[in-house]
Amino acid sequence: MSGLVAIVAIILMIHFARQNAPRRRWQGLMRESGFSPEDREDLERRLAAVEQLEGRVLELENRLDFAERLLTSRSQSDISAETH
Repeated sequence: MSGLVAIVAIILMIHFARQNAPRRRWQGLMRESGFSPEDREDLERRLAAVEQLEGRVLELENRLDFAERLLTSRSQSDISAETH
């Protein structure tokens, strides 16, 4: 069980590191670009919206994957029940 907890912890660490890396890179580019403060705020809002949408897409992908696995296991159990 502790091995499973360690694996989940590592996956979460990688996920959050990957999620925050583009934002840090983007913020560095904006500082160097010479955008006005209003443009920076607009870009930050748009970036936040994109990140929120990415999170929603990831959640939908996970739900779809779960549903596919559930349907597959049910169909396999139905097939094995028919053969017995």
